[in-house]
Amino acid sequence: MGGTIANLSVGHPPPHPAVAGSRYLAFFDECGDHSLTKIDPDFPLFVLALVVVERAAYRDEILTPFNAFKLRYFNHEGVNLHSRDIRVNTGPFPPFSPPSRPSTAAAAFSFISATPD
Repeated sequence: MGGTIANLSVGHPPPHPAVAGSRYLAFFDECGDHSLTKIDPDFPLFVLALVVVERAAYRDEILTPFNAFKLRYFNHEGVNLHSRDIRVNTGPFPPFSPPSRPSTAAAAFSFISATPD
């Protein structure tokens, strides 16, 4: 998951009145190169992912453990988890560098597997 989840909940204006009462939230994220004319041989993938979650489940069951994970490993909730930065260990991602990568990844997978269906 990218940092998109955190950005939608902190420091942004309230949703438009037409969607403020929506029962669901949708999170979109992409990874890779969207160009079909110049493909990166080191990462020849493009992925577009979508997660739809009930607003109440996001508020009551996802935000607290996700922010606790961020606080444990990054000391603040504002970090955006970008797969490329984690993979190549750039930016604020020393917790994902070897040798600590296995334990950090296990904590992330544990959080993800505990989220509601």
